[in-house]
Amino acid sequence: MLARLLRSIQTRGLLTTLRHALIYHRHYLYEGCPRVAGLWFQARRGFERILGMKSEAIVELRDLTVTGSNRVHGSRYEPTDARLFLHILGSLDINHPEWTFVDLGSGMGRTLLLAARFPFHKIVGVEFAVELHEIAVKNIRRHAVRSRGGPSIVALCGDAAEWEPPRTKTLIYLYNPFNERVITQVVGNIERSLREYPRDLRLIYVSPKHHEVFDRSVLRKVRSTEIYAMYRYP
Repeated sequence: MLARLLRSIQTRGLLTTLRHALIYHRHYLYEGCPRVAGLWFQARRGFERILGMKSEAIVELRDLTVTGSNRVHGSRYEPTDARLFLHILGSLDINHPEWTFVDLGSGMGRTLLLAARFPFHKIVGVEFAVELHEIAVKNIRRHAVRSRGGPSIVALCGDAAEWEPPRTKTLIYLYNPFNERVITQVVGNIERSLREYPRDLRLIYVSPKHHEVFDRSVLRKVRSTEIYAMYRYP
């Protein structure tokens, strides 16, 4: 644990290491500082109680029932950091009622309920793990009981490689849900849809390990950090 922190400080610098520790806390806190991890866990559980949801878990794909043939190309489930997500969405200059929000690899639905804080026209989650999808559906139902109004939230159980973008202004979110092969298929679907129905589209890619696939696409990169990349069309 200490060796990893020292290597990170040497290669990234102290401030970047601290920023990563706060956002990707599991790697720095859970493994080496159980007391700090426990406090963080309590805070996040309190946040989830307010939202009326359950999503705090890390689940390996080998433990899940997967729809489609891309199990080997997917990543394990790990929930999005709420503060990072809200910060990114809050920085966007868009007229939310004109836009559809889509999370590819939506897991237990955390980002769907967070996105519901914004007045999107519609919110859609696509998840290929059956068990995670079922939890997302329950979370959405709990949220509907607690909330009054708000955008429509739909959870779909399916393979993102076969997903077709809606023919509206669309904001797509990905938290490193799959590898380069599936991303290439997703990009192909997006490009085909944009050729047939040109429109505004934004894409947020957190933990952008395969950003070069998007870099080669018709999408234009407008923001790039160590933690996420943002693209738009046109």
